[in-house]
Amino acid sequence: MDVEATVQARGAHLATRLERFKTMNSVGNVRSKGLIAAVELDPASGLTGAMVGAETEKRGVFFRIIGDTIAMSPPLIVSDDEIDHFTDVLEDSIQAAG
Repeated sequence: MDVEATVQARGAHLATRLERFKTMNSVGNVRSKGLIAAVELDPASGLTGAMVGAETEKRGVFFRIIGDTIAMSPPLIVSDDEIDHFTDVLEDSIQAAG
């Protein structure tokens, strides 16, 4: 496996999938570097990381919740389909928690 090429390709896909979170009213910041990313909730929205984390767990996906930031760092072997799945779950969970 060409680790650098894999991280670049999957990281670009993850960054593209996270772009849509930037338009959500409850999201204050989205950042990513390679396969490390975070979605930070806007405190004014009333949503907390714990609320969103509870919703993602109901859907069978676990994220690292750090305060009001949902952090993700999938393994190098993650597929585009898996990235699509966990970002869809996160989006649905933010909407459900709000």
